[in-house]
Amino acid sequence: MRVGTLIAAPVDLVIAPRAHHRRCNLRMVRVPGSVGQHRAVAWALPVLCAALVVLSWSQVRAGGVPVFDRRARLWVGHHRNEAVFSVLDVVKDLGSATYAGPALLLAAGVLSLRRHNPRAIVTAGLAVVLLAGITALLKAVVARPGPSGVGPPKVDGAWPSGHATTIVVVVLVLVALFGAVPERRPPVIAAAVLVPLVVDVGLVYCGHHWLSDVLVAAPLGYLIVRLARFVTEVLLVSSRPTEPSDRTGDFPDRTPSRTHKPADRAAADAHLHGRALEQS
Repeated sequence: MRVGTLIAAPVDLVIAPRAHHRRCNLRMVRVPGSVGQHRAVAWALPVLCAALVVLSWSQVRAGGVPVFDRRARLWVGHHRNEAVFSVLDVVKDLGSATYAGPALLLAAGVLSLRRHNPRAIVTAGLAVVLLAGITALLKAVVARPGPSGVGPPKVDGAWPSGHATTIVVVVLVLVALFGAVPERRPPVIAAAVLVPLVVDVGLVYCGHHWLSDVLVAAPLGYLIVRLARFVTEVLLVSSRPTEPSDRTGDFPDRTPSRTHKPADRAAADAHLHGRALEQS
């Protein structure tokens, strides 16, 4: 079994658990358990991510600064390097919604045109809209000052990091859209892990965000992508045309027509009819 296939299996369970059996070439082994148990496993990760977001919010509300935020800020201050700072200050812009959002929509649009299926562009569009709305709402509600000590604007704040959440959403959607081929999974997943990590390091190292501002981006971004995929499925299923059945009027009749006999049955009938004519 190839390594790419082994890596693809858990990613399918994270990004699209319902489509795992269609995308992965593994020989599935039936695991004993009820349908309720499998559904509980599928919802375990979203529940865990939601709990992490709530936990992070409880630590930073009312302007609180956790201990690990202070220690990370102190370490960065003692290990500042101008060359590293200059590089990371540019790399962090990979998470800017100005660049990452349009790039994601462009890639999804091309994929939808090639597959003749709107699923990719609908998912990407919903992810971008939900990302902008949810992060703006959380920033306005929490209104956390950044590490510089300067108070945030009325509609902005340090928690959660917009750059960090944007890059997480973008890479998760790209993995879900372009990582279906097992041979393509290792480089796609490596980039999906490496790029957000570098952006997060740059945001903290350059003093734009606290450590907790970028750590919450991973669970929050995952929840945004899961919500976008769920809404996409609802929209596409509701807009799918149905063919009325002559028998029920609701669903197409997929049973074989009884007016046409199989070839062997027709030949047998012809043979019997011929013998009846000979006897008469």
